[in-house]
Amino acid sequence: MLQNEYSKQKRHIAVRDLLNRAGGAVTTLTPCLMMSPLTVAQYLKPGGLTFDLIVMDEASQIKPEDAIGAMLRGKQVVVVGDPKQLPPTNFFDRAIGEGDEEEEGAAREDGPRLSQEDRIVAESVLDLALRAFRPARRLRWHYRSQHESLIAFSNRAFYDNNLVVFPSAQAPSETLGIEMVRVNGSWQERINEAEAKAVAASAADFMRRHPDLSLGIVAMNQPQRDLIRAEIDAAVGSDSKLAEYMEKWEEALEEPFVKNLENVQGDERDVIFISLGWGRTPQGALHQRFYPVNRRDDGHRRLNVLFTRAKRKIVLFASLQAEDILLSETSAPGVRVLRDYLAYARDGRLERGNVGEEEADSPFETSVAGALRALGHDVALQVGVAGYRIDMAVRHPEEPDRFVLGIECDGATYHRAKSARDRDRLRQEALERLGWKLARVWSTDWFRDPVSQTERLSQEISAALAQQPSGTQNRRRLVEEAFAPASAEALSQTTQREAASQAAQATERVSQRASETAPLADGAGALDGTIRPTTLTEALVTLREEVIMRDFPGSEPGRCILRDPMIELIIKMDLDDPEDFHAKIPEFHRTRTDGRQVAYLVRICDLVAEFGVKA
Repeated sequence: MLQNEYSKQKRHIAVRDLLNRAGGAVTTLTPCLMMSPLTVAQYLKPGGLTFDLIVMDEASQIKPEDAIGAMLRGKQVVVVGDPKQLPPTNFFDRAIGEGDEEEEGAAREDGPRLSQEDRIVAESVLDLALRAFRPARRLRWHYRSQHESLIAFSNRAFYDNNLVVFPSAQAPSETLGIEMVRVNGSWQERINEAEAKAVAASAADFMRRHPDLSLGIVAMNQPQRDLIRAEIDAAVGSDSKLAEYMEKWEEALEEPFVKNLENVQGDERDVIFISLGWGRTPQGALHQRFYPVNRRDDGHRRLNVLFTRAKRKIVLFASLQAEDILLSETSAPGVRVLRDYLAYARDGRLERGNVGEEEADSPFETSVAGALRALGHDVALQVGVAGYRIDMAVRHPEEPDRFVLGIECDGATYHRAKSARDRDRLRQEALERLGWKLARVWSTDWFRDPVSQTERLSQEISAALAQQPSGTQNRRRLVEEAFAPASAEALSQTTQREAASQAAQATERVSQRASETAPLADGAGALDGTIRPTTLTEALVTLREEVIMRDFPGSEPGRCILRDPMIELIIKMDLDDPEDFHAKIPEFHRTRTDGRQVAYLVRICDLVAEFGVKA
């Protein structure tokens, strides 16, 4: 029958009839069928095909009445889902309604409460399975996040620090970790226009600079989503590089998306941009509503979905600070989570993970670490977060926040693993995916011949260092990338070669002026030989007016490296090292800086170090 259907050009029999009459042949050819619960009801007749195993994924979004038909067609059922994520989607359509009145202020701070009847309607097959099938088995290993900071907040706030999170070998960077971009926008008629423009501009810049990374954008409501989408569509229509980026990822089945909060579950991308939108009104008022996060029953679950979509980086665009959110005893859990996440994204403090301050698990590990330290290597012990730690790791000699080699011993952590597959393959694959280079040392080999094992480890450390750029090379790369122009338009008045030449000449001028005026001790001259500035702000403004603007008389003041907002940021973040530029200055500000002014970064950092934080 199947061969006969293959040969037909038209008048095929219905899929439901085909599966009923030739179901055995179909399952022989394709033993695993992927179907939604409603598709099962549509294409499989009752009493027809049966399966040895039914696996229901994303079960938190499946209603019991939709799931029962699929469950009755199997001999065994596995229900998989996360009770901390969104309940069935259809429930939102009915319970939330349009939601406009909520945004305009009709609702209480903690959002509408659900009746008992609505709670029953909202219940998923996962909720019922957790009650009926005990004990439930928790899958603890977390694979998606390629930096521990992406999952650390949810692990603490939602999962009781019970997830096993593998540490990353790399420090947060432009494409790794969490970054908060402060936008001076206003919230009016359920949209934040300034924030939408900032998100769209950063998204366009991201597509040009990182064509090999996928992108997703999430807004809190539909009007903000539509505004961002319109801005991006306009940018794509006028830029061939953005169009190429879109086509590339559409072919890879990970097309860039712009979605609102309740539609993002199940999606993942390398980088996620989040537009909170909320902020003060043009009149300066800040309403404490934060809909739909303020829904008492599920607002916090929505945020958990949102904060776990990124594989490499989250960029959070916000027009409000954590301190702007006022909590009370009756505040909804989602509002508390929002406040805490804003503080976490800004400060980066929650659980950094151990970076070598703990003691070794065994005398064997102590002996290995001691031998490597005797050779001059900086060795950290028990590196990691949340349920898994690497026995020891060797820091880069010029960049202490980066590890060049992880070393695993067959100590306590190794023996606690329940299977050889976990010990010897899966953990190593997970760590290598996060950028680790690993070496292993066995206790029997070590105690038999520690000298040769030490030499072997030292050689592996040298090989790992040879594959990574030196601190000087990396610093130069960071500085150059930090000030890369946002688009080709940024260099419309000069070619990139001319810009590089001008930057080199500027470097010579800065060095010459610095030598003429340094050291800037008490009583010494300023940058132009007049009275010395007494505060950091004055020193930076003097550098801008007396050096930078003279060297680049035709440059746009709004793109100057020391424009007023950048001066405020530099002082606030205490930027005294060029290598910290990516970590401390948001990308929104970095990419709007004239790339030709890269020569002044070192001088700026010197001034910050000299004056300290005295503005």
